[in-house]
Amino acid sequence: IFNDASHCVCMSTSGAHEGTTTITVFFEGTANPILPVVTQIGELFALCDALDVTDPQVAAGEASHLKMGFDGCGVVAGLPGALFAFGLAPQCDAVVARLEALASSSEACRQCLSVNVLGLSRGGIAALQLAKKLESASTALRDRLRLALLLFDPVPGNLVFTARHLDFLAAVGMPGVLTTASGVLDLSASPVSSVLAVYPHEPLPDIAFHAPLLPAYPPAAEVVEDATLGCHQGALYPVGLTRGSPVAAACRLSAHRLVEALRERGTRLRPAGGGGGLGAGLGPAPHRRAPHRRAPHRRAVHAGLPGGGCGGGPRAAAGVAGLVPRGGAA
Repeated sequence: IFNDASHCVCMSTSGAHEGTTTITVFFEGTANPILPVVTQIGELFALCDALDVTDPQVAAGEASHLKMGFDGCGVVAGLPGALFAFGLAPQCDAVVARLEALASSSEACRQCLSVNVLGLSRGGIAALQLAKKLESASTALRDRLRLALLLFDPVPGNLVFTARHLDFLAAVGMPGVLTTASGVLDLSASPVSSVLAVYPHEPLPDIAFHAPLLPAYPPAAEVVEDATLGCHQGALYPVGLTRGSPVAAACRLSAHRLVEALRERGTRLRPAGGGGGLGAGLGPAPHRRAPHRRAPHRRAVHAGLPGGGCGGGPRAAAGVAGLVPRGGAA
């Protein structure tokens, strides 16, 4: 895959180019630890066949497959994290510091850094904040970087009305101070090269502050925004724990999508164990009747551009018509 923004050529299959280091970053949802496993984010982190370099004291050495995993902001920052997404910025700073160190390495395997970032809910917002921070990355890093975002229902935790009408600091060039949403609505200058954003179609009540976000991406980015079965985190529980439950089909569908997306982008995943792992019981398709249920839903969203447009280059929007920006940009 050729990244116009960074002039870096990376192969996206598991047989990556000899000069490529693949680092996969996992951001859990607000109230979830990365381990023990609560959702498929933690499960995928555990299955990722890579050296864990979350601890800054761990040396990457010559390893060509690395991973980092982070607890939800409500776990690391308590109530301020749960309410205001405190705790995401230090996690993103830790990832940037690791990437800068890798970019400055003389190891031959660091010629290209393929960075895959998977986040759920506020973890999806962390992925967007990381992309925003990488706008100011060093030349050495940007020249080597291929950044792929995998977002599962990225939710900033702000009311659409608040972000659109009451965030006066965003209107004067200080986004992200009063509302989390405004800080990541515009990623058009970021080094993002590809995006897969998946939005469960069932809404939560407005009072739950769960309007998701549709940012503006770089013009050259390949963007896929898709709707899926289920409701927020309920569509991402471990497959082995949901057999026979109403959310089983949604969770199986999510597992298929995320596993396929990660492997396509070069992340190595170990086979799940037999019993209740991520791959347990996955057939060629989820529940056959579930996609044919007639249950249309609409979800208000924070949108990156006036009129609800989201920017970005070639994009495929499969079933996202139910995501409705209220009054245009938030």
